[in-house]
Amino acid sequence: MSWQQTVSIVVFVVTMAAIITGKVNKAVATVFAAAILIDIGVVNVHTAFDAIDKEVLFLMVSMMLLVGILSKTGFFQWIALSLIKFSSGEPVRIMILIALGTAALSAFLDNVTTVLLISPVVLMTCEGLGVPAIPFLIVEVFAANVGGTATLIGDPPNMIIGSAAKLSFNDFIANTAPVVIIILLVGLVAIRFLFKRKFHVPREKRAAIKSIEPKSAIVAPLALEKSLIVFALVIVGFLIHDKLHITPAVVALTGASLLIIICRNVKFEEVVNEIDWATIFFLVGLFMVVSGMEHAGVMHGAAKVLFRLSGGKPLGAMMSILWFSGAIVGVLTSASVAAMVPIVKELVAFVASHSGIPQALLWKPFFWSLSLGACLGGNSTIFGTTATIVMIGFIERTLNIKISFVKFMKYGVPTVLVSLAISSIYIILRYAIPLANYSPH
Repeated sequence: MSWQQTVSIVVFVVTMAAIITGKVNKAVATVFAAAILIDIGVVNVHTAFDAIDKEVLFLMVSMMLLVGILSKTGFFQWIALSLIKFSSGEPVRIMILIALGTAALSAFLDNVTTVLLISPVVLMTCEGLGVPAIPFLIVEVFAANVGGTATLIGDPPNMIIGSAAKLSFNDFIANTAPVVIIILLVGLVAIRFLFKRKFHVPREKRAAIKSIEPKSAIVAPLALEKSLIVFALVIVGFLIHDKLHITPAVVALTGASLLIIICRNVKFEEVVNEIDWATIFFLVGLFMVVSGMEHAGVMHGAAKVLFRLSGGKPLGAMMSILWFSGAIVGVLTSASVAAMVPIVKELVAFVASHSGIPQALLWKPFFWSLSLGACLGGNSTIFGTTATIVMIGFIERTLNIKISFVKFMKYGVPTVLVSLAISSIYIILRYAIPLANYSPH
Protein backbone atom coordinates (compact mmCIF):
# COMPACT_ATOMS: atom_id res chain seq x y z
CA MET A 1 0.00 0.00 0.00
CA SER A 2 1.43 3.40 -1.01
CA TRP A 3 1.74 6.32 1.39
CA GLN A 4 -0.98 8.15 -0.57
CA GLN A 5 -3.42 5.28 0.00
CA THR A 6 -2.53 5.04 3.68
CA VAL A 7 -2.90 8.77 4.26
CA SER A 8 -6.18 9.07 2.35
CA ILE A 9 -7.72 6.14 4.26
CA VAL A 10 -6.57 7.52 7.63
CA VAL A 11 -7.90 11.00 6.79
CA PHE A 12 -11.25 9.54 5.68
CA VAL A 13 -11.65 7.34 8.80
CA VAL A 14 -10.64 10.14 11.20
CA THR A 15 -13.01 12.55 9.43
CA MET A 16 -15.96 10.18 9.71
CA ALA A 17 -15.11 9.38 13.34
CA ALA A 18 -15.10 13.10 14.15
CA ILE A 19 -18.51 13.50 12.49
CA ILE A 20 -20.04 10.42 14.17
CA THR A 21 -18.90 11.48 17.65
CA GLY A 22 -20.13 15.01 17.07
CA LYS A 23 -16.74 16.49 17.92
CA VAL A 24 -16.58 18.54 14.73
CA ASN A 25 -19.21 20.05 12.45
CA LYS A 26 -19.66 17.70 9.47
CA ALA A 27 -19.08 20.44 6.88
CA VAL A 28 -15.93 21.71 8.60
CA ALA A 29 -14.63 18.14 8.95
CA THR A 30 -14.88 17.16 5.28
CA VAL A 31 -13.68 20.50 3.88
CA PHE A 32 -10.68 20.44 6.25
CA ALA A 33 -9.95 16.82 5.27
CA ALA A 34 -10.06 17.78 1.59
CA ALA A 35 -7.68 20.66 2.24
CA ILE A 36 -5.21 18.29 3.95
CA LEU A 37 -5.22 15.84 1.02
CA ILE A 38 -4.64 18.71 -1.42
CA ASP A 39 -1.90 20.33 0.71
CA ILE A 40 0.17 17.14 1.07
CA GLY A 41 -0.15 16.25 -2.60
CA VAL A 42 -2.44 13.21 -2.53
CA VAL A 43 -4.60 14.98 -5.10
CA ASN A 44 -4.11 18.28 -6.91
CA VAL A 45 -6.54 21.14 -6.49
CA HIS A 46 -7.87 20.99 -10.07
CA THR A 47 -8.71 17.28 -9.83
CA ALA A 48 -10.36 17.80 -6.44
CA PHE A 49 -12.49 20.71 -7.66
CA ASP A 50 -13.48 18.84 -10.82
CA ALA A 51 -14.73 15.99 -8.60
CA ILE A 52 -17.36 18.23 -6.99
CA ASP A 53 -20.68 17.14 -8.49
CA LYS A 54 -22.29 20.48 -9.33
CA GLU A 55 -25.39 18.72 -10.70
CA VAL A 56 -26.14 17.24 -7.27
CA LEU A 57 -25.48 20.50 -5.42
CA PHE A 58 -27.66 22.62 -7.73
CA LEU A 59 -30.45 20.04 -7.56
CA MET A 60 -30.36 19.97 -3.75
CA VAL A 61 -30.21 23.77 -3.37
CA SER A 62 -33.04 24.27 -5.88
CA MET A 63 -35.29 21.71 -4.17
CA MET A 64 -34.58 23.28 -0.78
CA LEU A 65 -35.61 26.68 -2.17
CA LEU A 66 -38.84 25.24 -3.63
CA VAL A 67 -39.72 23.43 -0.43
CA GLY A 68 -38.78 26.45 1.68
CA ILE A 69 -41.33 28.61 -0.14
CA LEU A 70 -44.00 25.90 -0.14
CA SER A 71 -43.55 25.27 3.59
CA LYS A 72 -44.28 28.92 4.41
CA THR A 73 -47.81 28.52 3.01
CA GLY A 74 -48.83 25.87 5.59
CA PHE A 75 -49.34 23.22 2.91
CA PHE A 76 -47.53 20.39 4.66
CA GLN A 77 -49.25 21.04 7.98
CA TRP A 78 -52.59 20.96 6.13
CA ILE A 79 -51.74 17.52 4.73
CA ALA A 80 -50.77 16.20 8.16
CA LEU A 81 -53.88 17.55 9.89
CA SER A 82 -56.09 16.13 7.14
CA LEU A 83 -54.57 12.68 7.62
CA ILE A 84 -55.02 12.88 11.38
CA LYS A 85 -58.66 13.95 11.13
CA PHE A 86 -59.33 11.18 8.64
CA SER A 87 -58.07 8.64 11.21
CA SER A 88 -60.88 9.50 13.70
CA GLY A 89 -58.46 9.41 16.64
CA GLU A 90 -57.40 5.77 16.26
CA PRO A 91 -53.67 5.73 17.25
CA VAL A 92 -52.63 2.81 15.03
CA ARG A 93 -54.57 4.26 12.10
CA ILE A 94 -52.88 7.61 12.75
CA MET A 95 -49.48 5.90 12.78
CA ILE A 96 -50.21 4.16 9.47
CA LEU A 97 -51.44 7.38 7.88
CA ILE A 98 -48.40 9.27 9.18
CA ALA A 99 -46.14 6.59 7.69
CA LEU A 100 -47.95 6.73 4.33
CA GLY A 101 -48.07 10.53 4.23
CA THR A 102 -44.43 10.89 5.27
CA ALA A 103 -43.25 8.32 2.71
CA ALA A 104 -45.24 10.02 -0.06
CA LEU A 105 -43.88 13.48 0.80
CA SER A 106 -40.32 12.16 1.10
CA ALA A 107 -40.50 10.82 -2.44
CA PHE A 108 -40.86 14.35 -3.79
CA LEU A 109 -39.12 16.39 -1.09
CA ASP A 110 -35.89 15.67 0.71
CA ASN A 111 -36.50 13.52 3.79
CA VAL A 112 -34.94 16.06 6.18
CA THR A 113 -37.49 18.70 5.20
CA THR A 114 -40.32 16.18 5.53
CA VAL A 115 -39.23 15.21 9.04
CA LEU A 116 -38.91 18.85 10.11
CA LEU A 117 -42.39 19.67 8.82
CA ILE A 118 -44.29 16.61 10.06
CA SER A 119 -42.64 16.04 13.46
CA PRO A 120 -44.23 19.01 15.30
CA VAL A 121 -47.68 17.93 14.08
CA VAL A 122 -47.06 14.34 15.19
CA LEU A 123 -45.95 15.56 18.62
CA MET A 124 -49.01 17.80 18.95
CA THR A 125 -51.32 14.93 17.99
CA CYS A 126 -49.75 12.47 20.44
CA GLU A 127 -49.99 14.99 23.27
CA GLY A 128 -53.64 15.59 22.42
CA LEU A 129 -54.39 11.87 22.46
CA GLY A 130 -52.28 11.19 25.54
CA VAL A 131 -50.11 8.55 23.84
CA PRO A 132 -46.27 8.34 23.80
CA ALA A 133 -44.81 10.22 20.86
CA ILE A 134 -41.51 8.35 20.40
CA PRO A 135 -42.93 5.27 18.58
CA PHE A 136 -44.77 7.60 16.17
CA LEU A 137 -41.68 9.73 15.56
CA ILE A 138 -39.44 6.71 14.93
CA VAL A 139 -41.98 5.24 12.50
CA GLU A 140 -42.09 8.64 10.81
CA VAL A 141 -38.33 8.84 10.23
CA PHE A 142 -38.20 5.24 9.02
CA ALA A 143 -40.98 6.01 6.54
CA ALA A 144 -39.18 9.18 5.40
CA ASN A 145 -35.99 7.26 4.66
CA VAL A 146 -37.82 4.44 2.87
CA GLY A 147 -40.06 6.80 0.87
CA GLY A 148 -37.09 8.90 -0.21
CA THR A 149 -35.57 5.82 -1.83
CA ALA A 150 -38.30 5.80 -4.49
CA THR A 151 -37.18 8.81 -6.52
CA LEU A 152 -34.17 10.74 -7.76
CA ILE A 153 -34.90 13.72 -5.50
CA GLY A 154 -36.11 11.94 -2.36
CA ASP A 155 -32.75 11.21 -0.76
CA PRO A 156 -29.23 12.71 -1.20
CA PRO A 157 -27.68 9.30 -2.08
CA ASN A 158 -30.05 8.98 -5.04
CA MET A 159 -29.11 12.46 -6.25
CA ILE A 160 -25.43 11.47 -6.13
CA ILE A 161 -26.06 8.12 -7.83
CA GLY A 162 -28.38 9.61 -10.45
CA SER A 163 -25.84 12.23 -11.45
CA ALA A 164 -22.82 9.88 -11.43
CA ALA A 165 -24.55 7.03 -13.28
CA LYS A 166 -26.64 9.24 -15.61
CA LEU A 167 -29.95 7.85 -14.32
CA SER A 168 -33.14 9.84 -14.91
CA PHE A 169 -36.11 10.60 -12.65
CA ASN A 170 -38.15 8.06 -14.62
CA ASP A 171 -35.42 5.43 -14.17
CA PHE A 172 -35.78 5.67 -10.40
CA ILE A 173 -39.58 5.58 -10.54
CA ALA A 174 -39.46 2.44 -12.68
CA ASN A 175 -36.77 0.61 -10.69
CA THR A 176 -36.66 1.66 -7.03
CA ALA A 177 -40.27 2.75 -6.48
CA PRO A 178 -41.78 -0.77 -6.92
CA VAL A 179 -39.66 -2.34 -4.19
CA VAL A 180 -40.20 0.69 -1.94
CA ILE A 181 -43.97 0.13 -2.20
CA ILE A 182 -43.51 -3.52 -1.21
CA ILE A 183 -41.32 -2.58 1.78
CA LEU A 184 -43.87 0.03 2.90
CA LEU A 185 -46.73 -2.47 2.70
CA VAL A 186 -44.76 -4.96 4.81
CA GLY A 187 -44.00 -2.14 7.25
CA LEU A 188 -47.66 -1.17 7.55
CA VAL A 189 -48.61 -4.77 8.33
CA ALA A 190 -45.87 -4.84 10.97
CA ILE A 191 -47.18 -1.60 12.51
CA ARG A 192 -50.68 -3.06 12.72
CA PHE A 193 -49.36 -6.23 14.34
CA LEU A 194 -46.87 -4.65 16.77
CA PHE A 195 -48.92 -1.68 17.99
CA LYS A 196 -52.50 -3.01 17.80
CA ARG A 197 -52.99 -3.10 21.58
CA LYS A 198 -50.25 -0.69 22.67
CA PHE A 199 -52.30 2.51 22.94
CA HIS A 200 -55.51 3.52 24.68
CA VAL A 201 -57.24 6.82 23.91
CA PRO A 202 -60.20 8.09 26.00
CA ARG A 203 -63.38 8.96 24.12
CA GLU A 204 -63.12 12.67 24.95
CA LYS A 205 -59.66 12.78 23.37
CA ARG A 206 -60.99 11.21 20.17
CA ALA A 207 -63.77 13.77 20.09
CA ALA A 208 -61.17 16.57 20.09
CA ILE A 209 -59.68 15.19 16.87
CA LYS A 210 -63.02 15.70 15.11
CA SER A 211 -62.86 19.44 15.85
CA ILE A 212 -59.58 19.87 13.95
CA GLU A 213 -59.96 22.13 10.92
CA PRO A 214 -57.12 21.38 8.46
CA LYS A 215 -57.81 24.48 6.35
CA SER A 216 -56.76 26.66 9.28
CA ALA A 217 -53.14 25.60 8.62
CA ILE A 218 -53.10 27.46 5.27
CA VAL A 219 -51.61 30.89 5.96
CA ALA A 220 -50.92 32.11 2.40
CA PRO A 221 -53.55 30.82 -0.07
CA LEU A 222 -52.30 32.78 -3.10
CA ALA A 223 -48.67 31.79 -2.56
CA LEU A 224 -49.83 28.19 -2.08
CA GLU A 225 -51.66 28.24 -5.42
CA LYS A 226 -48.58 29.58 -7.23
CA SER A 227 -46.27 27.16 -5.43
CA LEU A 228 -48.36 24.10 -6.30
CA ILE A 229 -48.53 25.09 -9.98
CA VAL A 230 -44.76 25.58 -10.19
CA PHE A 231 -44.07 22.44 -8.15
CA ALA A 232 -46.32 20.42 -10.48
CA LEU A 233 -44.46 21.83 -13.50
CA VAL A 234 -41.14 20.85 -11.91
CA ILE A 235 -42.35 17.27 -11.36
CA VAL A 236 -43.49 17.13 -15.00
CA GLY A 237 -40.08 18.49 -15.97
CA PHE A 238 -38.41 15.69 -14.02
CA LEU A 239 -40.52 13.14 -15.88
CA ILE A 240 -39.61 14.43 -19.35
CA HIS A 241 -36.19 16.05 -18.76
CA ASP A 242 -34.35 13.44 -20.82
CA LYS A 243 -36.62 14.15 -23.80
CA LEU A 244 -35.92 17.89 -23.41
CA HIS A 245 -32.17 17.19 -23.19
CA ILE A 246 -31.80 19.05 -19.91
CA THR A 247 -30.78 17.81 -16.48
CA PRO A 248 -32.99 17.56 -13.35
CA ALA A 249 -30.90 20.30 -11.74
CA VAL A 250 -31.79 22.72 -14.54
CA VAL A 251 -35.48 21.85 -14.15
CA ALA A 252 -35.39 22.42 -10.38
CA LEU A 253 -33.33 25.62 -10.65
CA THR A 254 -35.73 27.04 -13.25
CA GLY A 255 -38.72 26.23 -11.03
CA ALA A 256 -37.12 27.71 -7.92
CA SER A 257 -36.15 30.91 -9.74
CA LEU A 258 -39.63 31.29 -11.24
CA LEU A 259 -41.33 30.78 -7.88
CA ILE A 260 -39.11 33.36 -6.17
CA ILE A 261 -39.99 35.87 -8.91
CA ILE A 262 -43.78 35.36 -8.83
CA CYS A 263 -44.13 35.10 -5.03
CA ARG A 264 -43.36 38.74 -4.30
CA ASN A 265 -44.40 38.52 -0.65
CA VAL A 266 -41.69 35.92 -0.01
CA LYS A 267 -38.33 37.47 0.83
CA PHE A 268 -35.40 35.84 -0.92
CA GLU A 269 -33.18 36.30 2.13
CA GLU A 270 -35.63 34.30 4.27
CA VAL A 271 -35.88 31.49 1.73
CA VAL A 272 -32.09 31.22 1.38
CA ASN A 273 -31.93 30.64 5.13
CA GLU A 274 -34.01 27.48 4.55
CA ILE A 275 -31.11 25.92 2.63
CA ASP A 276 -29.14 23.37 4.65
CA TRP A 277 -25.75 24.89 3.91
CA ALA A 278 -24.00 22.52 6.33
CA THR A 279 -25.06 19.53 4.22
CA ILE A 280 -24.10 21.30 0.98
CA PHE A 281 -20.56 22.06 2.18
CA PHE A 282 -20.33 18.59 3.74
CA LEU A 283 -20.91 17.12 0.28
CA VAL A 284 -18.45 19.55 -1.33
CA GLY A 285 -15.72 18.37 1.05
CA LEU A 286 -16.75 14.72 0.76
CA PHE A 287 -16.58 14.77 -3.05
CA MET A 288 -13.01 16.09 -2.83
CA VAL A 289 -11.97 13.57 -0.15
CA VAL A 290 -13.36 10.71 -2.22
CA SER A 291 -11.52 12.12 -5.23
CA GLY A 292 -8.28 11.91 -3.24
CA MET A 293 -8.98 8.29 -2.28
CA GLU A 294 -9.84 7.42 -5.88
CA HIS A 295 -6.70 9.18 -7.18
CA ALA A 296 -4.59 7.22 -4.68
CA GLY A 297 -6.03 3.89 -5.86
CA VAL A 298 -8.07 3.07 -2.74
CA MET A 299 -11.31 2.63 -4.68
CA HIS A 300 -9.64 0.30 -7.15
CA GLY A 301 -8.47 -1.88 -4.27
CA ALA A 302 -11.90 -1.86 -2.62
CA ALA A 303 -13.51 -2.87 -5.91
CA LYS A 304 -11.10 -5.82 -6.15
CA VAL A 305 -12.14 -6.99 -2.66
CA LEU A 306 -15.84 -6.85 -3.57
CA PHE A 307 -15.07 -8.60 -6.85
CA ARG A 308 -13.45 -11.49 -4.98
CA LEU A 309 -16.40 -11.65 -2.58
CA SER A 310 -18.81 -11.75 -5.52
CA GLY A 311 -17.01 -14.59 -7.27
CA GLY A 312 -17.09 -12.51 -10.43
CA LYS A 313 -20.80 -13.20 -10.90
CA PRO A 314 -23.41 -10.45 -11.45
CA LEU A 315 -25.65 -11.79 -8.63
CA GLY A 316 -22.75 -11.97 -6.19
CA ALA A 317 -21.65 -8.46 -7.14
CA MET A 318 -25.14 -6.99 -6.71
CA MET A 319 -25.59 -8.68 -3.33
CA SER A 320 -22.14 -7.47 -2.23
CA ILE A 321 -22.97 -3.90 -3.23
CA LEU A 322 -26.41 -4.00 -1.59
CA TRP A 323 -25.34 -5.45 1.75
CA PHE A 324 -21.94 -3.74 1.96
CA SER A 325 -23.39 -0.28 1.31
CA GLY A 326 -26.33 -1.07 3.60
CA ALA A 327 -23.89 -1.91 6.40
CA ILE A 328 -21.47 1.00 6.08
CA VAL A 329 -24.01 3.82 5.79
CA GLY A 330 -25.19 3.14 9.34
CA VAL A 331 -21.76 4.21 10.53
CA LEU A 332 -20.54 6.56 7.81
CA THR A 333 -23.93 8.23 7.00
CA SER A 334 -25.82 7.78 3.74
CA ALA A 335 -24.06 10.74 2.10
CA SER A 336 -20.86 8.64 2.13
CA VAL A 337 -22.39 6.82 -0.86
CA ALA A 338 -20.19 9.21 -2.83
CA ALA A 339 -17.29 6.97 -1.81
CA MET A 340 -19.10 3.91 -3.20
CA VAL A 341 -19.80 5.29 -6.68
CA PRO A 342 -16.26 4.83 -8.08
CA ILE A 343 -16.11 1.37 -6.45
CA VAL A 344 -19.28 0.31 -8.26
CA LYS A 345 -17.94 1.67 -11.55
CA GLU A 346 -14.77 -0.41 -11.13
CA LEU A 347 -16.84 -3.46 -10.15
CA VAL A 348 -18.93 -3.17 -13.32
CA ALA A 349 -15.74 -3.34 -15.39
CA PHE A 350 -14.34 -6.30 -13.40
CA VAL A 351 -17.52 -8.39 -13.62
CA ALA A 352 -18.00 -7.56 -17.30
CA SER A 353 -14.49 -8.78 -18.17
CA HIS A 354 -14.95 -11.95 -16.09
CA SER A 355 -18.50 -12.89 -17.13
CA GLY A 356 -18.55 -11.70 -20.73
CA ILE A 357 -21.69 -9.65 -20.09
CA PRO A 358 -21.47 -6.12 -21.59
CA GLN A 359 -20.95 -3.29 -19.10
CA ALA A 360 -24.07 -1.57 -20.45
CA LEU A 361 -26.25 -4.42 -19.14
CA LEU A 362 -24.59 -4.45 -15.70
CA TRP A 363 -24.45 -0.68 -15.18
CA LYS A 364 -27.99 0.09 -14.03
CA PRO A 365 -28.65 -3.07 -11.94
CA PHE A 366 -25.40 -2.49 -10.02
CA PHE A 367 -26.37 1.12 -9.26
CA TRP A 368 -29.91 0.12 -8.24
CA SER A 369 -28.28 -2.21 -5.73
CA LEU A 370 -26.23 0.72 -4.43
CA SER A 371 -29.27 2.99 -4.23
CA LEU A 372 -31.31 0.47 -2.22
CA GLY A 373 -28.42 -0.38 0.09
CA ALA A 374 -27.38 3.22 0.75
CA CYS A 375 -30.89 4.61 1.28
CA LEU A 376 -32.47 1.74 3.22
CA GLY A 377 -29.36 0.90 5.25
CA GLY A 378 -29.40 4.36 6.79
CA ASN A 379 -32.27 3.33 9.08
CA SER A 380 -29.97 1.13 11.18
CA THR A 381 -28.42 3.79 13.43
CA ILE A 382 -28.96 7.35 14.64
CA PHE A 383 -26.14 8.48 12.32
CA GLY A 384 -27.36 6.66 9.22
CA THR A 385 -29.17 9.59 7.61
CA THR A 386 -29.38 13.33 8.16
CA ALA A 387 -33.14 12.94 8.67
CA THR A 388 -32.54 10.53 11.56
CA ILE A 389 -29.99 12.87 13.15
CA VAL A 390 -32.54 15.69 12.90
CA MET A 391 -35.27 13.50 14.42
CA ILE A 392 -33.10 12.42 17.38
CA GLY A 393 -32.29 16.07 18.04
CA PHE A 394 -36.00 16.95 17.90
CA ILE A 395 -36.86 14.23 20.44
CA GLU A 396 -34.10 15.33 22.82
CA ARG A 397 -35.03 19.00 22.49
CA THR A 398 -38.83 18.71 22.82
CA LEU A 399 -39.30 15.62 25.01
CA ASN A 400 -36.02 15.81 26.97
CA ILE A 401 -35.49 12.10 26.26
CA LYS A 402 -32.13 10.80 25.07
CA ILE A 403 -32.21 7.83 22.70
CA SER A 404 -28.92 5.94 22.83
CA PHE A 405 -27.09 4.48 19.84
CA VAL A 406 -27.82 0.92 21.03
CA LYS A 407 -31.49 1.57 21.84
CA PHE A 408 -32.15 2.98 18.38
CA MET A 409 -30.40 -0.01 16.79
CA LYS A 410 -32.95 -2.33 18.44
CA TYR A 411 -35.56 -0.74 16.17
CA GLY A 412 -33.32 0.17 13.24
CA VAL A 413 -31.33 -3.00 12.58
CA PRO A 414 -34.39 -5.32 12.25
CA THR A 415 -36.01 -2.73 9.98
CA VAL A 416 -32.93 -2.62 7.75
CA LEU A 417 -32.52 -6.41 7.68
CA VAL A 418 -36.11 -6.88 6.50
CA SER A 419 -35.79 -4.04 3.96
CA LEU A 420 -32.55 -5.41 2.50
CA ALA A 421 -33.91 -8.97 2.45
CA ILE A 422 -36.91 -7.80 0.42
CA SER A 423 -34.56 -5.80 -1.82
CA SER A 424 -32.39 -8.89 -2.34
CA ILE A 425 -35.36 -10.92 -3.56
CA TYR A 426 -36.41 -8.04 -5.82
CA ILE A 427 -32.91 -7.72 -7.32
CA ILE A 428 -32.66 -11.47 -7.92
CA LEU A 429 -36.04 -11.68 -9.65
CA ARG A 430 -35.80 -8.49 -11.68
CA TYR A 431 -32.11 -8.25 -12.58
CA ALA A 432 -30.02 -11.30 -11.62
CA ILE A 433 -32.13 -13.97 -13.34
CA PRO A 434 -32.30 -12.12 -16.70
CA LEU A 435 -28.53 -11.49 -16.54
CA ALA A 436 -27.89 -15.17 -15.74
CA ASN A 437 -29.75 -16.09 -18.92
CA TYR A 438 -27.78 -13.62 -21.04
CA SER A 439 -26.46 -14.95 -24.33
CA PRO A 440 -24.40 -12.84 -26.76
CA HIS A 441 -26.13 -14.50 -29.71
